[in-house]
Amino acid sequence: MAMNNLLLLVLAGLNDSDKKALVIVMIVIFVAFLILGLIGIGIRWIVHKQTGLADEMMYDIVVTRVVTDPKNYRRVAFKKNNRLLLKFCLLPLLIISLGVVSYLVSFGVRNCWNENVFGEFGELFFQWDFNAEDVTTKVFGITIIANWPPLKEGFPRFELEHVGSYLACVFWLVGGTWFFIVCQGTLVRAITIISRSRTIFVRSLKDFKANELDAAQFQYQQSLSDMNRR
Repeated sequence: MAMNNLLLLVLAGLNDSDKKALVIVMIVIFVAFLILGLIGIGIRWIVHKQTGLADEMMYDIVVTRVVTDPKNYRRVAFKKNNRLLLKFCLLPLLIISLGVVSYLVSFGVRNCWNENVFGEFGELFFQWDFNAEDVTTKVFGITIIANWPPLKEGFPRFELEHVGSYLACVFWLVGGTWFFIVCQGTLVRAITIISRSRTIFVRSLKDFKANELDAAQFQYQQSLSDMNRR
């Protein structure tokens, strides 16, 4: 109750501009948490998939006792992990290379090496002027956005001569994101390898009670070969 009264008192002391700014801040915080939550879900999914892949690539040789100690397990597993890294990196690196080629060809033909390739790519999207007047205000001494900024240069536009820049940025964004995911997967598999090597070969006597064993469970059972010899 006291907290609600304090909140109402604070809101009553704000003018319309401050209230509008506070609403915008709350929306921005909500959107930021939503984006972070989606990123977290994506990372968790990648971790789950790559952990399973790390176990799958070592399952057969562990079950068949090809490797029987942690040192050899890590040695073989890291070799397999490096091969997977090389395999998964080929396509994103090829895409990034296509972006470099697009950039060099476009800027070489136009002879405009001083131009901003990402600035030209930004022509395809709405651009807002955050430096415009009355866009920001101060609340409790902190500068925040109070009004939606006006658009720069109107609507998005397409310039035929900037196609090379558009392609280069698309290739870089797609290839770079893909490469980042591949590297994250490699790191997850490496962590899984180290973790598994410390647990799957351990013989632990924790909670083992020798005096509680039933001797009848260990009675000698005659095998078929023993019976035949008789």
